Amino acid sequence: MLAEKIRHPTPCFMIAQVRLVRRKGHFVGTVDARHFVGNRETTSQEDYKLHLPREIYSRTAMERFSLLDKDYFAKKATEDKFPLEGNVKLAKAIVKNISKAPGRELVVLDIGAAGGALTTLCLLKELFGAGMVKVKSMLLDISMDALKATKGWDFVLPMDLLRKKYGWTDAFVNFAKGIISNAEIIQVDILSLDRQLEKADICISGFTHHHLNIYDKQAAVKAMESLTKSNCIVGVVDESLSPKDYLRWAAAHEHETNSRGQTVPIALESFIRLERHIGFLESSIVLAKGKEREYYYFVARKQ
Repeated sequence: MLAEKIRHPTPCFMIAQVRLVRRKGHFVGTVDARHFVGNRETTSQEDYKLHLPREIYSRTAMERFSLLDKDYFAKKATEDKFPLEGNVKLAKAIVKNISKAPGRELVVLDIGAAGGALTTLCLLKELFGAGMVKVKSMLLDISMDALKATKGWDFVLPMDLLRKKYGWTDAFVNFAKGIISNAEIIQVDILSLDRQLEKADICISGFTHHHLNIYDKQAAVKAMESLTKSNCIVGVVDESLSPKDYLRWAAAHEHETNSRGQTVPIALESFIRLERHIGFLESSIVLAKGKEREYYYFVARKQ
């Protein structure tokens, strides 16, 4: 494994570090405000298509998530608190800012739902607590296997943690199972959407955008806005690891295996700052945002 460290000045007030890890012929690593190919800074979209194309992000993510065990996220929740914590904070911010019309059905579209649709489940928990129980769930992902497993509730959650720390009750779990079992599942890449979808009251994406390159992050935010009704909600929560934290994670997972003894490869990831991610919004006003060490979130209202 070869690590390159590139120091460069940002336009603002800090020196940023970009670290890229070469693994199996491609770079895996963090990318911040400016982008490099080797030691050459680039702002060229053509350079990005050549060296960090969409296909590598998509393929490496599919390879990784197709080999993870069903209880991966349950185990991860006991090791890394931030995916669950981030989704809960996003959900609370959404419900705080949503229009509460009595009897109104809320259409919730989860972009990149993956196995278990944790972002949707955390949102359902807050909606349930607020008495907003008329919900239609739409789950979108590039993997039909993940979607089918989610719809069939064929995944493992850290239930002890969810009950003790986050107040999940049997009544809520039964409510959530009913919503998820009736969810509309859609296998498609949001970046190449080839069909009309029902527009959502709440369009969410949880911990997925770091699996996209910088240009596709912007395209994904634009797509989310286009799939959201006017005066309704767009919500994103995503990882934002420092170069040091990312390389520590990559080193720890370099020889990761699943319960079947198969090697689970690392997926190509890139990270940007909260402010830059928010800057991709074109037709929405930010209502809430937050930043922690490992993640950030924002909630916006589509105009």
